[in-house]
Amino acid sequence: ESPSIWFIAGTDDYEVSRALKETIQTLCPPEEQAFGLEIVDGAAATVDEAIAAVDRTLEALRTVGYFDASKLVCLRDVSFLTEDDPGKRATVKEAVKRLAEEIRLGLPSGVKLIVHALKVDKRSSLFKACKECGELRLFDIPEQGYKADEYAREFVHRRFSEAGMKVSPGLESLVVERAGVDTRQLEQEVEKLRLFCGENPVSEEAVFTLVAPCRERMGWDLLDEYSRRDLVKALQRLRQLLFMKNEPVGLIIQLQTRIRELKILRIALDEGWLRLEKRGNWVSTSWSESPEAQAFCGGVFPDPRRMNPFRCGILAGYASRYSVDELQHHLELAVETHDQMLSGTAPADLLLERFLIHAIRKEPHALYA
Repeated sequence: ESPSIWFIAGTDDYEVSRALKETIQTLCPPEEQAFGLEIVDGAAATVDEAIAAVDRTLEALRTVGYFDASKLVCLRDVSFLTEDDPGKRATVKEAVKRLAEEIRLGLPSGVKLIVHALKVDKRSSLFKACKECGELRLFDIPEQGYKADEYAREFVHRRFSEAGMKVSPGLESLVVERAGVDTRQLEQEVEKLRLFCGENPVSEEAVFTLVAPCRERMGWDLLDEYSRRDLVKALQRLRQLLFMKNEPVGLIIQLQTRIRELKILRIALDEGWLRLEKRGNWVSTSWSESPEAQAFCGGVFPDPRRMNPFRCGILAGYASRYSVDELQHHLELAVETHDQMLSGTAPADLLLERFLIHAIRKEPHALYA
């Protein structure tokens, strides 16, 4: 027997909104919504508004549909199922409890209920009642960075599959690396790639050309091209970032951080403290338990052993393209370039471009004069 109650919630606003729309259209098709759908606004800023929303929902559940037809009640955008105001108030909790009890008693024949919220305390009496008597559809973006990336990659994979597009896991990860974990943005990026590529395979160049990097990840392209030792693409990414009004000082600081990471990993590889193993489309990493490895990792910040294994494998692969001496030299060049930017000896964008040329080329070079 199909449920008569649905609880749709989560921090992923796009997926929650999408699920709400799909569920409403399934339970009450557009041609029936004029008489068969009643929406109650649950966005309450005060205690009175929250109690009124509960009362309207109860009234709607107890009122039969027109001509004895089936009826769908949607309590939408509920804001009082958390321990924030007004949800933490005793009178609001009592009102919510009344609705929970109504659900447990059973809804009238032909009446269905959807409860929709973005944030919810799972200790709420309404949440528990819906869990016991109905169907939960929860879409929460994990708080941990690497788990959020995994969530986003799964989302991208589903969307590509639904569009009939075969895309390698590496390119799916690249879409997430560029666009971030916001599923609404990822939906747009997948659609752009679908329209552009058609029946052709999605290429790395198409992803770099079409997928817009989110602001917090804009500099990653430049860092990765430096790490790959690809001067042409590094300069292309730099010009894109400068065109998008990214500050050269911020980019050189990010490069310093990346170089330090690569240097630490290169030392660990050379000493045998870090081992890489190819597994399908990704590289697994394992750290030695030797006293020397423990002393080394414990003496640098951040501890490389705490790095996300997927990211560690990628960066370790990049580190193998440079020697420790080269990376130390590049770090000195980056620090000097940073100082020159601050002193205003030359335009910052030109200094950053010169750094990339000096660092990425493989011929021996000296510090700037």
